[in-house]
Amino acid sequence: MLKLCLQPNTVTFNTLINGLCIGGKVAQAVQLFDDMARDGYQPNFVTYSTIVNGLCKIGDTTGGKGIQPDVVTYNPLIHAMCNSGQWKEVVALLEEMLANNCKPNVFSYTTLVDALCKEGRMDDARKVLKLMIIRGCVPNVYSYTILVNGYCKYKRVDEAMEVFREMSQNGSFPNTVTYNALINGMSQLGRLLVAQDLLKEMCAHGPVPNMITYSTLLHGFCKCHGPRVLRCILHPCGTPRSPITPQGQPLSPTSSPRPVLGVTQAWSYIQGIGTF
Repeated sequence: MLKLCLQPNTVTFNTLINGLCIGGKVAQAVQLFDDMARDGYQPNFVTYSTIVNGLCKIGDTTGGKGIQPDVVTYNPLIHAMCNSGQWKEVVALLEEMLANNCKPNVFSYTTLVDALCKEGRMDDARKVLKLMIIRGCVPNVYSYTILVNGYCKYKRVDEAMEVFREMSQNGSFPNTVTYNALINGMSQLGRLLVAQDLLKEMCAHGPVPNMITYSTLLHGFCKCHGPRVLRCILHPCGTPRSPITPQGQPLSPTSSPRPVLGVTQAWSYIQGIGTF
């Protein structure tokens, strides 16, 4: 092909790698795989699957070379299978890993948690996290944040809060993304007092709030209190003014106290004060 100035593609490499594996030349297949990646060709699911299957078949029967798949070999395949929804194959692959004395690592489990959350299978995702801990693999902040965000996405904020508290107890402390996910979930459901407490907690003990933190809270206030929040905040001089009704009339504090309070709080947040 090269002599004819024809460029190979991923399918070409996959065919060659598969032929080498079938012929028991797995070491050469691995070398070709490395060459493929080095030369800028993108391996796909078939590539990884073929390599892993070839490595699993030969085990320690390669003339003392001992080529054995490790967790780094398996993880891309787990990721590809999860993305394509091949759950039976994922389970079989995990069992195969354990049979080969290859323990899944935090990336392996987090990949599973992420894929399950994206499909709305939150109970299964929580089970994977618990299984992860039972098997001695400590979840990291990304593992927990993915689960917190998933619960919030499906409006299961109480369970999100449980996971949020659990992560600190297990020595993995939430970051700004974790807080933002939970604040967003609470704000979307109108639980602004809880969202406020989370921001106060961030300011006192946690990571630094960012623009997403404040804009999320502002959106929550606007959603709950309507256009009066924006009409109050978006003043040409950049300072708050007395709330007005949609008809342009001054709003009496006694006629609607909750929106007035919401305006004050929203303005405090957008200024980055975060205190009341």
